[in-house]
Amino acid sequence: MASSIATTRLGLPITNSGPLTDYDSGRQVYPVGSCTSRAGGDSRESPFLHNHAGYVKPLTTDHSHDPPASRGSMPSIIKTGVFEALRLPGINAILRACRPLLSHFDMRTVDRFPVRGRVVLALAGEAPFVMESDGKDSVASAAYWVGLDSYEGCTLKVFGHLAKLSNEIIDVGANTGLFSLLAAAVHPEARVHAFEPFPQAARRLETNLQANGFRNVELVQVALSKSPGVLPLYYKEALRLTQGASLRDDAHMTSTIEVPVLRLDDYLERLSLREIDLLKIDVEGAEPDVLAGAEKVISLSHPEIITELLVKDCYPRLREFVQRHGYVPYRLAEAGICPDPELGENGPIAMNRLLIHPSRMERISGLPFMH
Repeated sequence: MASSIATTRLGLPITNSGPLTDYDSGRQVYPVGSCTSRAGGDSRESPFLHNHAGYVKPLTTDHSHDPPASRGSMPSIIKTGVFEALRLPGINAILRACRPLLSHFDMRTVDRFPVRGRVVLALAGEAPFVMESDGKDSVASAAYWVGLDSYEGCTLKVFGHLAKLSNEIIDVGANTGLFSLLAAAVHPEARVHAFEPFPQAARRLETNLQANGFRNVELVQVALSKSPGVLPLYYKEALRLTQGASLRDDAHMTSTIEVPVLRLDDYLERLSLREIDLLKIDVEGAEPDVLAGAEKVISLSHPEIITELLVKDCYPRLREFVQRHGYVPYRLAEAGICPDPELGENGPIAMNRLLIHPSRMERISGLPFMH
């Protein structure tokens, strides 16, 4: 198929081609990159589009919305049937009405129940925001069942506290927008840069921004890493939307899609932005590469950094980063912030870490600490 070529301000090619059909909505959409099943599915060439800020904005369709029941075993077919039944509006309304009763059960089980419709969320004493869920957004569903004050330990409390003190906030791996929406709600004058390359998550984030009327969040549909280019994004075909898409290859990921990649330093340079205040990173094991692409702005402004730390081979690189930049690490555990000077793998369970520079310690005063 013949195509015309244009160039964005980032120098990435835009190829104009025909639309595909989105499985869920039946709408025609313009895809980006090539979507390939690692089990040997088809591959489609597609264009790079850019958003209203001039940055690359991939819109795509992929195989994660194919009906899993057509491919799975009998248990997976039953699981799919139950999940889809719980997503039906009438049944889901009854399920949500049972929330007071379900609160007596183990939330690690309950938070897997899908929630469909508008979810209103807020930290205690803070402004609320909404997430629009079709039942496939596991973040919105889990946050609904357990509440923001209990979701991911004390991470959201700490992030919300720091967001109120920040003017430039970077959300890397924004997913469907939980952290970006929280930041926009608690500090409407702040500017939030939300990076999310996975097309389905980015579309849901865009819906959530429109539902809240937030105009201080810039959705940037690229991945961040240590070098610019185009890389495969690995993801898992599953019932629910949020399944940890990452630039890091993982045997559990079943499909890939090519996405544009930037360094954070390069992105900020194009905006003539020299300093940031808060950096949150959740990119499923590729966090050190994001930090490597942000060395300049981190050296200049020493932002607070909230990062997920689940993959063991990330620990040595993160320790080296902390030592080189003089940051002090803390665990964000359920009961509060826990000092973690060795950045160790053992200790109170915590998926996330807070890295803070000694020159900015006053910004975490008043937060709950563990000793």
